[in-house]
Amino acid sequence: MLEQIRQLLSGADWRAFTIHLSGGRYIHVPTRQHAWVSPHGHLIIETSAHSIEVFRPEDITRVDTDARAVHEVC
Repeated sequence: MLEQIRQLLSGADWRAFTIHLSGGRYIHVPTRQHAWVSPHGHLIIETSAHSIEVFRPEDITRVDTDARAVHEVC
C-alpha cells in the first residue's frame, strides 16, 4: 500500500484519494501537501490545521482514488 501512496503523492497527474484504515475509519487526502511517507515507512497525514496522525503500513487496508469517494475525515 505504501508504494501506491508514494506514487499517488509524487505523480504528475494529482488526484485526491482516501485512505481506509483497519477498524473502518477513513481519511481523505485533498492535496499532496497533506500527506507524506516517512523514511521509516509510516504514513503521516495532516488531518486539520493543528493536527497530524501517523499510521503504520499494517493499519492501511485500502486506498481509494475514485472521485466519488467520501471527502472528509471520518
